[in-house]
Amino acid sequence: MGYKAEVGTTLSPGQNGTKRLLRQYGDQLVCVRYRYDKLSGKRLKTVELIVDEQDWVPGVNIAPDRLVSIRVEFGESELREQV
Repeated sequence: MGYKAEVGTTLSPGQNGTKRLLRQYGDQLVCVRYRYDKLSGKRLKTVELIVDEQDWVPGVNIAPDRLVSIRVEFGESELREQV
C-alpha cells in the first residue's frame, strides 16, 4: 500500500465521523484522521489508538530501581540532609 496521502481533517472521539469507531475501540481511540491521496483519488480514514500505558515523569528517564550517583556541593547543607 503505497499511499502518499495528506491529512485533511483530524477528529476527536465523539465527533461525527468517529462514533462507530468509538464504540469499537472505546477509550483506546485517540483520534480519527481523514487523509486524501491525490494520485489514487482515494479518501482514507485512519485511527490513532492507545496500545500501551505506563507511568512517566516528564524530564526523568531513569528507572525507579536504578542506582545513580549524585553530587552534593559543600554549601548545599539542606540538600545533604535530604539525601
